[in-house]
Amino acid sequence: MSKHVIVIGGAGLLGSEICRKAVSLGYKVVIADFDLIAGEKLLNNLHKTACNASFFQCDVSSAESINNLILYAESKFGNINSVVNSTYLRGKGYGAKLPKVLTENFKETVALQLGSAFNVCQAFSKYFCTNGGGSVVNIGSIYGFLTPRFSIYGGTDMTSPVEYSVTKAALRQMNKYFAQYYKKESVRFNIVSPGGILDSQPAEFLRSYNELSGCKGMLDPLDVVDAVMFLVSDQSLYITGQDIVIDDGFSL
Repeated sequence: MSKHVIVIGGAGLLGSEICRKAVSLGYKVVIADFDLIAGEKLLNNLHKTACNASFFQCDVSSAESINNLILYAESKFGNINSVVNSTYLRGKGYGAKLPKVLTENFKETVALQLGSAFNVCQAFSKYFCTNGGGSVVNIGSIYGFLTPRFSIYGGTDMTSPVEYSVTKAALRQMNKYFAQYYKKESVRFNIVSPGGILDSQPAEFLRSYNELSGCKGMLDPLDVVDAVMFLVSDQSLYITGQDIVIDDGFSL
């Protein structure tokens, strides 16, 4: 099977590393992101080492935008057989601690995140069903199945937002639903669930987090990309409805 992949949220912290890895493995890559400046900057960097990449500005909250992305990718590279959804949309007030979360803000983030994930899964399942199958990889989180360990946030302004746990847990079930529904159509749905990823967190938090982990602690984005590319590739043709956890033992 020819190697093509669309990475939605491709200009983000994790998505950009997935794009770089895919290009290095010879994939034709469409970087899809709402952030035009970041997307074009990544594309220019990729073009220094390869030319099999393109950028499309996409709003995953819009089903029409995702359908336009599919049309663009197909016109650019031909039949597409894999997509990675590495997005996480946030509504107003996101990041507030539980007693201060407003109902309308909670509902907005949950609707944005789950609605956009549904848009991606629905649009690509329809496309893959008529094009010989394909792979959908969603990015989850250990907090989709693990109760947050609030003690690690002590002494910081950080928290694990309730919206995050709710949407990542729901994403796991939605992924299984789509996998079950389309398993006879050779359309696969899987999740990669990382632990915490380094992104300028305060030293006190890092110490607390790492005490509950193994040898690494907080992850680099590069620690996650190989699992994503495995699920994109033909090596995982008969794997569907699964969740690969990468967390250096934090959830044990």
